[in-house]
Amino acid sequence: MHVAINKHCGEIWMAYGEGNRALAGCFLLFGPRRVVLLFTGNSPEGKASAAMPFLIDQFIKTSANSSFLFDFEGSNDENLARFYKSFGAVNQSYQNLKINRLPLLLRLVK
Repeated sequence: MHVAINKHCGEIWMAYGEGNRALAGCFLLFGPRRVVLLFTGNSPEGKASAAMPFLIDQFIKTSANSSFLFDFEGSNDENLARFYKSFGAVNQSYQNLKINRLPLLLRLVK
């Protein structure tokens, strides 16, 4: 995160509550045609006050005239996937190649 921020291709967005307490935050990584929501964090108070939806919505509004793709980076968590879909996210599958070069006996054990 530190390197990305220093190279101007990463940003941290935060939402604060009363007393300047952090409610939610996210780290965005910028590529040539894509912005990736790489990490999110939410306090219990942030969840109760919908701070994360607010942050994502603010970023989308701020970037509405941009031509990049916003990538939520997916999740196996059904609730999180439903949350991302509420912003209009669409499932996209990626191909996966798995190569196992272990010796035969270890491959059988693994």
